[in-house]
Amino acid sequence: MAFEVLAGELVGVDAPAALVERVRQAVDDEIRHAELCLARSGEGGLLHRPARPRRHPRSRTVWLARLAVESVLDGCVNEGAAAARLEAEAATAAPELAAVLAAIAADERRHERLAWDIVDWCVAAG
Repeated sequence: MAFEVLAGELVGVDAPAALVERVRQAVDDEIRHAELCLARSGEGGLLHRPARPRRHPRSRTVWLARLAVESVLDGCVNEGAAAARLEAEAATAAPELAAVLAAIAADERRHERLAWDIVDWCVAAG
């Protein structure tokens, strides 16, 4: 899962604990999203949180640059686009589905803000 990998990478570049914790909360959000969708599909079942990744031996500067670029693409752009798409879908969906879509959209907006905060921290850190 991308957020779990991101948490490990942020630990590897000594990111603030509060930022890492927000990423770990995003992992839980994504698991909840998948469970909500599985429940609606009738498949059910719980998802398991993946193991924490290892640190990679690249230089800190390389990691900061890569994290910033990936956060812009995956977080700022993709999470923002997902939120907008879900918000639009929620506006026209049946009430029970609209509530699920709106809740997921709110999480995606929070993930988008998290990505911008990661970019800001990466720039400030190096």
